[in-house]
Amino acid sequence: MQSQDSETNDDKDITEGLRLAAEVESILAEVQGDISAAFIGMDLENLSPESARETIEQLHQAVEKLGEGYEVKDHRKLPEVVESEDIVEPTIEEPEEVLTPEEWLVLGEQYLVQSEWEKAKYAFEKYLESNEEDERAWVRLGHVLLNLKEDSEAAKAFYQATRINYDSKEGWFNLGKVLLKMNRFEDASKALFRASKIDPSDYQIWIELGTAFLKEERFTDAARVMREAVKLNPDSVEALLGMAIALQRAGNIRDAASAYERIVLIDPMQPIAWQELSLLYEQLGKQREAEWARGKLRAIRK
Repeated sequence: MQSQDSETNDDKDITEGLRLAAEVESILAEVQGDISAAFIGMDLENLSPESARETIEQLHQAVEKLGEGYEVKDHRKLPEVVESEDIVEPTIEEPEEVLTPEEWLVLGEQYLVQSEWEKAKYAFEKYLESNEEDERAWVRLGHVLLNLKEDSEAAKAFYQATRINYDSKEGWFNLGKVLLKMNRFEDASKALFRASKIDPSDYQIWIELGTAFLKEERFTDAARVMREAVKLNPDSVEALLGMAIALQRAGNIRDAASAYERIVLIDPMQPIAWQELSLLYEQLGKQREAEWARGKLRAIRK
């Protein structure tokens, strides 16, 4: 019995001496966490003398390798992990493609042609991050935003184009159109008037300006600018119709009737023109012409 106790005490004496030097622990504390966890904190007292010596030897070898610049790997066998249906693998997001501003601009133009509005919006916005003074890009972005039904943001984009270039016809014209759509008629007429000063030869600008004046109930001004549109494009039913409506609301029924007559000569299937003609003929006391116009209207509506 005494012999067995003696052996136990001898083993205990051996293991008590197997402690890591302070510099060893310090070095291991700086290495990867898996190595530190492999050795530091082990209960050496419960190990056999042989295992304890082997562990200390491995630790010193690791320290020597670390000092020489080698990587020390943890050779412990990890317990097998039981797969579970509840474990959700993390999704790895693809890094954002790095493109030059010019490449973003080309992409934006391509998406615009293909009517891929969300992609076009993203591409133009990426381009404009580093090219804020590109008037044309702001106009393109405005068109994209209009197609996305983001009228307020589109107005901001068109306005930005006019801020960069005060003589931006596309900027002022499109700003006026979107403001008209947003029922901001006074602001729309100001923007469109500016566009008409930049390019007075564009009849479409005069039509939009006349429409803004009609919305503001400025019928005389509307008739005047619609006449400008008709001068530039005499066969434009849109311009003639705008002029006829403006003249009619301004109380000039004879000139209004003449404008509607020109419309039905160009487009005999225009119901609004026949309807208004019948009413104007009545006011002018032309009963036979009024009946004739109503007959045309009935034929169209059949």
